[in-house]
Order: sequence, then C-alpha cells, then structure tokens
Amino acid sequence: MPPHGETDVYHAHYTGLQGRFGTLQLAMMHHLPRLSMRCNSLACKGLFAPFALTFRSQGSSAFPQAASTQRCWPPPHLSHEDGKRSILDAMSEPSYPHLADRPYLRQPIPLTSPNDPANRIKYEVTLEIDEDIVEGYLAWIQEGHIQEVMALPGFVGWNISASEDSIAASRGIHGQRRVVFVEQYEVESREFLEKYFVKYAQRIRDDHSRMWEGKFAASRRILHTFGRQTDKEAELWKQRDAKNSFRLNNLRYQVDRVPRFTSEGLKVQALPSSLWETLKQFYRARRHESVEDRLDPSEISINTWVSPTLRLDLPPALASEVVGTLKPILESWCGVAELESTGISGIRTYLPGATIQEHVDMATTNVVSALINLDQDVKEPWPFEMRDHSGKLHALHMRPGEVVMYESATCAHRRSRPLPPGGYYTNLFLRFKPKGWTFTY
Repeated sequence: MPPHGETDVYHAHYTGLQGRFGTLQLAMMHHLPRLSMRCNSLACKGLFAPFALTFRSQGSSAFPQAASTQRCWPPPHLSHEDGKRSILDAMSEPSYPHLADRPYLRQPIPLTSPNDPANRIKYEVTLEIDEDIVEGYLAWIQEGHIQEVMALPGFVGWNISASEDSIAASRGIHGQRRVVFVEQYEVESREFLEKYFVKYAQRIRDDHSRMWEGKFAASRRILHTFGRQTDKEAELWKQRDAKNSFRLNNLRYQVDRVPRFTSEGLKVQALPSSLWETLKQFYRARRHESVEDRLDPSEISINTWVSPTLRLDLPPALASEVVGTLKPILESWCGVAELESTGISGIRTYLPGATIQEHVDMATTNVVSALINLDQDVKEPWPFEMRDHSGKLHALHMRPGEVVMYESATCAHRRSRPLPPGGYYTNLFLRFKPKGWTFTY
C-alpha cells in the first residue's frame, strides 16, 4: 500500500528475484568500493558468456532471465551480499534531522589506517608563557621562528592557536600568570619528523631557552593524520551547497512562475507498441555495455555518492526515432502546438540504495518531459513520486513499456525511498520545451 497521504494512481507492478533472474541478490552499494563498472571489459564480457537467456511471454515484462540460478544483470562484479546494516541507514533516521535536506553530506569520509607510515604528521607544541613576555614572544615567532621551522625538510604547514581558556593552571617561577598558546606544524611523514628531532630540534629548543629562560613551559605531542578534508573536497561541498540552495529555491518560487499546460501536470500511458519493441531489442542486446554514469560530482539530486548509476547511450538513429515518436504524443497531451527537443539522456540504471531528492527541472530547457521505464527487478515498490498542480503527491508504480509525461518544471518529483537490496531499475528520459520558449532565473 502507498504511504498515508499518497495516491496510488497506477497499479503496482513489481516482482521478486525468484523466477526472474535467479536468487543471487545485489546488496546495498553502501559497502562497495568505487570500482570501475565498465561492463565491456574482457572480464565483464566473460561473465555473460555462460548464460542461456530466455524471455518472458506473460505479463508486461519481456526481459531476459537466466536459465542458471546466477544473476546476469546487473553484472555480478557489482554484487555484494553481506546483509549488514550500514551506518548510512542509521544516519537517515530522526537522530540526524539536520541532514534531511543535505543528504550529500552523508557521503562516507575516506580514512587510512591510523598507523599508516605514509600518514602526515601534526607536531604540536603547547606553550605556557608568562603574561609579561607575551607581546615580545609573539613578535619573535612572527618575525623569524615559524619561518625557520617551515624551512626545514618535510614541514609543509603551520598554525598557532590560543586556548579559549587562555590562562594556564600553572604559574611562573615568581607566581606570574601564564597564557596558553599551541603551535601545530604539519609534516609530510614520520621520517621527516625523526630527521627534525636528530638534526634540528635541540638547537631550536636552546634558542627558546636562551631568549625566554624561566618564562615558559613547553609540552609536545605527535598526531598522525589519517583523515583530512582536501581543498578539492571543501570546494565540492561548497558547490553542492550552492546547488542545493538553488534546488530548494526552485521548489518554492519556480513552481509559481512557470505556466501550466495541463490540468493535472502528469499522465502515464503505454508506449506505442512498435517503439517499445525497438527499444526492447536494443536494450536486451546492448545492456551489458552499460558503464558507470560519470555525472558531475557536484550533482546533488541523485545520491551517486552512495549508489552509482549505469548508463547506456542510444545510437543517433534510435534517439531520433524515440524523439520523433513521442514528440507529437506530448504535444497532443499538453496542448502545445510545437515542442522542441532539448535532449534525450542515455538509458540509466539505478542500483540498490539509490534515491532522488525532490526537485523541479530547469525551466530553461525541461518544461515538458517524458520518462520511459525499460526494465526493473525490485522486491519492493520503488515509486516515482510526483506532485500534481494542486500539490497532491502521487506514487507512480510504472511497468516496463510505460511512459509518464509530466510538466517537469512545475511538478516536483522524487524517489525518496532507497531502491531495495537485490534489485535495479532502468529508465530513459526525454526533455522538451515549447518552441520559442525563454525563461530567466
């Protein structure tokens, strides 16, 4: 049953693995490394050779099932079956509500082993300095001490901090108050730090003592950095935050600015039979050539950081046939005299764990769109959720060979439930705008 508040407009159609492609399940992609998914490699081609394929004649799906008990699609090298619950599952629960609108922040953080000798080192010196020499001490480190250290081999970064509770617990030899400063130096490896200890450390410490004898106390510690945010990652987070703000603003404001062309904004129907037969033949003959879809890393609508998608491009002649067949159907449905095609995507396959954030499409190009379901193998529903022009949420349970036509710049759409383990879902997308259409953000 659809969740409370949704309308199940079209009947659900989903099947389990048993009897379709065997029983081997594809587990959640959370635990998988980001391996190359180029299925046209020699290794992958070899994976498909042992299977004798037959086709279902009953029901609405006519896609291959393996005569073997093994699964031939998606490629077996993407399969992983450990049954473990990912921390990402827990992070999607109410204890992390602040991540609800920024799921890309749940991307796993890369870590090395804490004891990896290749880790960078932070060499930290905590200084408790008599209050009466603070000004002179800061001038000394500013004018030469830090530069001297940074000129040493392997030293690549520095910072100096003051403790928020700046007064030290200890006192000077005459009872003076002391202030706490912390110097941190980033060193490329432990090897370079050892060279520092052997060749340079004592001389630098002696310089401290000669200048400030009896006026400070120092303690030191060594930290192994086994996880850090790079400048590239920091910039990626900024880009994703900017795109996410744009997405949320469009949900609030674009929907009211773009004209409506139909009363409801969406309609599902069967593809013309001749086009469906052509697409079926192409897909089942070529789907093993699907490769990982190289989306812009800053893309935030599809959670490819959890579950990568696969892509299979259409040859130009077939793409033209699809557009030419559907264009007059969409024109008749939306009442626009002439639509202009603004693109047809490749065939995209979603894998376990996939979600799509609620969004509306770019009003400059994607005013009226069409989504064709080519294939699916899901044990539980994975509905295409869409809001009509009244704001009512519909859960569309499509069948292979059906197309949903929708006003994608005004009807917000999503797939909020992760695609269940052991399945996949394959679609083809087309985008149109009225001829002569302009829109400015």
